[in-house]
Amino acid sequence: HELCTITSHTNTSVLLVPHDFRGWRMGESFRDEGYFYLEIRRLMGNCSGVAHVRVFNRGYVYEPTESRAVLPLVHGTISGLMHLLLISAGAGIPGFALSSQPKFENLQRDLYGVGLGPQLVLPADDVAAQGALFRAVLSFTAHLDEASRALKQAIPAAKEMAMRNFDAIFTSSASLTSFASDCCPAQPLAAPWPCIGGTTIETTHN
Repeated sequence: HELCTITSHTNTSVLLVPHDFRGWRMGESFRDEGYFYLEIRRLMGNCSGVAHVRVFNRGYVYEPTESRAVLPLVHGTISGLMHLLLISAGAGIPGFALSSQPKFENLQRDLYGVGLGPQLVLPADDVAAQGALFRAVLSFTAHLDEASRALKQAIPAAKEMAMRNFDAIFTSSASLTSFASDCCPAQPLAAPWPCIGGTTIETTHN
């Protein structure tokens, strides 16, 4: 319903991008997310703006590089997936976050600033509220130019920080020395582990 409202009342096209093709996560109703989005597209058959809604790669499995390649062809992304928002930002395309964890708010603030960042977030629990997604899309499209400028300024520092993180991973070493949990004391790695609740892992770093 929200997508019908968006495509019927705005000059907005929508590309639905399936991500998780593990069928067991979709229950018994759909084989995977691709089929789920194809069904949404079918249900929108009576919308006057249906021509503006498509499913990426016709719902079939694709390589991550393919989704990256299509990003420069769109004006913005809306996602509840952190890595898609990061890929989009890396391509210079603003993203709107459907937030399920505080890290989404932190990301948007870091990329778009303390003023604009919070406006580019919709809590996932609010998505089903009538008109919420429609209003979010309208607000997002109205701020696309501002978001693009903010993103362009933020990306160099974000990339530098990402490279420092990769350097730390590839140039340091760590070894697991002991294991502890809330139901058993610290013990050597070779010892049997009676439980894993509240796990604490002790490491040594070089």
